[in-house]
Amino acid sequence: MVRTKRKEINPTANCKESPPKKTNPKKKKDSCPVCGGRVTDDDLGLLCEGKCASWYHCGCAGMSKSIYDNLSDDDSWICGSCSSNSGGPIAQPAIVPGIGHIDFSSQNSSSLSLTSKMNEVVQVVMELQKSIVFQSAKFDEFSHELRNMKQEHLRIIKDVDSLKDTNRRLMDENGTLALRVSELEQAALSNELEISGVTESADERLPDILHAICAQLNCPLERQEILSVYRPQPSRKRQNQKSLPVVVVLLNRFVRQRIVDAKRKHGNLSCSDIKLPSHEKIFINERLTPANRSLFWLSRQTKQLGYKYCWVNIRPLCVPSSIRRALRIHIYVYVYTDIYVY
Repeated sequence: MVRTKRKEINPTANCKESPPKKTNPKKKKDSCPVCGGRVTDDDLGLLCEGKCASWYHCGCAGMSKSIYDNLSDDDSWICGSCSSNSGGPIAQPAIVPGIGHIDFSSQNSSSLSLTSKMNEVVQVVMELQKSIVFQSAKFDEFSHELRNMKQEHLRIIKDVDSLKDTNRRLMDENGTLALRVSELEQAALSNELEISGVTESADERLPDILHAICAQLNCPLERQEILSVYRPQPSRKRQNQKSLPVVVVLLNRFVRQRIVDAKRKHGNLSCSDIKLPSHEKIFINERLTPANRSLFWLSRQTKQLGYKYCWVNIRPLCVPSSIRRALRIHIYVYVYTDIYVY
């Protein structure tokens, strides 16, 4: 149907010479489908050439007045509803002289574009929601694992504390056992003497040397009181020593104590006193375990504090000085013992 500009009414339209031209063979529908209002002759109206054959207000159809004024009666127009139902474009372009093709479907296209964008936004929001749900589940899982790790950490701390207590108790027990073993080892050596300073020679007779020393100390020994006399095998630490000590195994500890007391009463003794070609001093001491030997060596370092002599008497290590004052010192070397300083 040709576009009808209803406000432009020919004043001679009712004359018999020019009867009104029928512009639409279909039944006219004067109610605008958009607003529902009647399209009067004074309105800017558009007649749809499609199936509905309805009149539309120019503004309801989305057409501006300037474009409407440039339309001719030969131009056709189809509403969006009829265009959608027919499978064609939403609106048909109108041909305007001097302007060319004008697309009246821009509004509907914008709506479709906005709808498409909204659908994309909804899709993105849904994906984001899924991601949030996934991350929330992961966070709950991580929180659960973290709680388990904290509980495991507390359990480990308790176990470590328990192990520390056990280790401390075992160290105390080990110290007690080490002291007991040292005492037993020393008790096994209670009948042995160690004579240091005796010059070593290839043809030496150690029993004769022992008898000569006892004769000088006025402490003669019977043959049955001497079980063995020998020099021990040198260790790596003692390979550079000039002479190895002489070990004397006696019948019992009372015989050993008799010789120690005689040496203490006699005083200094040298190799020249027993007809040996040397002037080395001879020292007679209890034979000590390695632990007590190290302790004895540390005890001798007290000479730097003003003490003159250090010797072993049965069990305690005694360090005398010119001052008759008793001190008790605890020294921890392998095992601990008491040192009496006089």
